[in-house]
Amino acid sequence: MAHSIFSPWYWFLKFSATVLRTIVFVKRGTQHHLRNRALPDGIVRETFQVPSRDKGRSIGVDLYRPAGASASDKLPVVVNWHGSGYVIPSWGEDREFIIQAVKALGCNVLDCDYRKGPEYPFPSGHDDAEDVVAWVLTQSQRFDVDKVALSGFSAGAGLALNAGNVHGPGKIRAISCLYPPVDVAPAPPERPTPYEPRSGVHLTPRVVALFNNSYMPDLSTRSLPKFRIRGLDTSRFPNHLFVACGDLDILHLTAKNYFAEVAEAEKNKKVTFVSVHREEHGWDKAPLVPESVESRDDTYRQMFDNIKASFSS
Repeated sequence: MAHSIFSPWYWFLKFSATVLRTIVFVKRGTQHHLRNRALPDGIVRETFQVPSRDKGRSIGVDLYRPAGASASDKLPVVVNWHGSGYVIPSWGEDREFIIQAVKALGCNVLDCDYRKGPEYPFPSGHDDAEDVVAWVLTQSQRFDVDKVALSGFSAGAGLALNAGNVHGPGKIRAISCLYPPVDVAPAPPERPTPYEPRSGVHLTPRVVALFNNSYMPDLSTRSLPKFRIRGLDTSRFPNHLFVACGDLDILHLTAKNYFAEVAEAEKNKKVTFVSVHREEHGWDKAPLVPESVESRDDTYRQMFDNIKASFSS
């Protein structure tokens, strides 16, 4: 059920989302800034539009690839989605991950936009993620469609997990993601004690409520596996699954418990969950101390190793 633009509740959510977006933009920059930062030598970017299931619209995608490869080379593909709380426009935020991925894997990385609430509530963003993957799998003249992996951060990690589950292990070789929301319908806990994070931000109950109310206005849909991840058919996850989360993140415990259950249920799959010491939500985006930079690079390496193993299996 979508928001009614005649509802005062919708306009309250839109105002609150606009205030939060403005604060984020002032601190970090807009999507235009994030997507147009200079790239290092050896990596090139092109932007194009992928058809949506909704007539008359398309989905923005930035393709990053090694400069030495031509646009027609059939390289493996990693499809990535940024974090957002399903509300904050953050396309381009994963630049460091993408640069490292192209260098480590020698592949194409598709960094994908998606619709967000309250303007576009569930399942708009999820549909966009599924549609991009479906499109990639039809592009055998452009990509090595036998080697497709997914990645994502926060809300984008939820999109990666759902899209990978929809398309199944026969088409998706691996998922590598960070701090996914798993079963977040209940109110999150307050800030843990003791609380001494090295980097990252704390997701307060008020902010999480804004995210959920904006993207999931129909309370009944918050229990759907497509949104929660918990409840999905675990056999449909790819055979290589890597997840990491800061141990001070409010999403940590539910994610850790869930993926332990997945590993127990799917013993024929390689399922890895890593707790990152003293890090909060999104610690890798703006690491404040050298230890966080080291944790970021080590975690990214493990994400790439998971994908490499899937491509060679």
